Amino acid sequence: MKLNELVSDIIRAAMSYQQHMDFGGATEAAKTDLDNLVSKLNSRVTELEAAQRWIPVSERLPERDGYYLITNSYTSLGYFFDGVWRYSPIHPNNQAAFPVTHWMPIPEPPDA
Repeated sequence: MKLNELVSDIIRAAMSYQQHMDFGGATEAAKTDLDNLVSKLNSRVTELEAAQRWIPVSERLPERDGYYLITNSYTSLGYFFDGVWRYSPIHPNNQAAFPVTHWMPIPEPPDA
């Protein structure tokens, strides 16, 4: 579920919960629905934060060859191939000029 959809669902559930409170008390089901949506939001935020964090190479390396953001204090686009960081998959001897300390997947492009 997209984050904005989840937030919209929480707003609708909160408004419904408030209306129930204004007119005689919220039902347990309305409170449970709201609690479940907030829990889903927290899980999604945790998932997104984990997906977009810098991963130390001492922790792990990418599982697949491909392009990644790499850094040690200078950030660049790098290509991971056969356990070695490179600047380009076209030039196999073109290893990264600086020791890579952290990497992260390239974020997904925005929706058009």
